[in-house]
Amino acid sequence: MTNPEGIIYARTKAAIAAAPAKPREPLRAPAPPA
Repeated sequence: MTNPEGIIYARTKAAIAAAPAKPREPLRAPAPPA
């Protein structure tokens, strides 16, 4: 499984899991944390 969408999804999910309360990447923060 080398789907670009899958990789992006995995990276995004990992980034959120890595820093759920510390959005250090504003590029992937279209909306502020609720």
